[in-house]
Amino acid sequence: MRSIPLVLASLALPLAAGCGADCGKPTQINGTYAVFANVIQRSGSNMDHFPSYMTPANGWTEWTLTWNRNKPAKVSVVIDGQPYTATGSWDEVECGNFTLDFAGTYLSINDSTHEFAVTGDFVAFGPQIEGRWDWEETWTSAQGETGTFSTIGQVSGTLVDSQ
Repeated sequence: MRSIPLVLASLALPLAAGCGADCGKPTQINGTYAVFANVIQRSGSNMDHFPSYMTPANGWTEWTLTWNRNKPAKVSVVIDGQPYTATGSWDEVECGNFTLDFAGTYLSINDSTHEFAVTGDFVAFGPQIEGRWDWEETWTSAQGETGTFSTIGQVSGTLVDSQ
């Protein structure tokens, strides 16, 4: 009877060592995405003059993501042709999960400016990225009005061109 636990233990070791999933490399997200951002909760100042359809936190934008290194990663994020450098982390256990943190100034097509900082949790699966983020910005409209905007939002993107 003593040999049965030993046999079971010796079988379990190779199985435990081989159970790790290969999540792939974070470079699998590299490419250009059509991204829709949806506001879930919002707050801010001077909201009557907020150019809400000109911020990347609300509506359609085009993102190009390029994961450069791992742990912690420098990730190139280009939104509508405007470059930013993000810090990212790729989850080696929960495949496809990653984070991005970045900040910068976004200039909209109608000349409103949006100085922002964002922290997001995302998941990649197939040609899709999905996620939630905390977005904060100080904005100036094309007419010179200023204010602040904060949101907890959802992000959904579809790959349109891989790298």
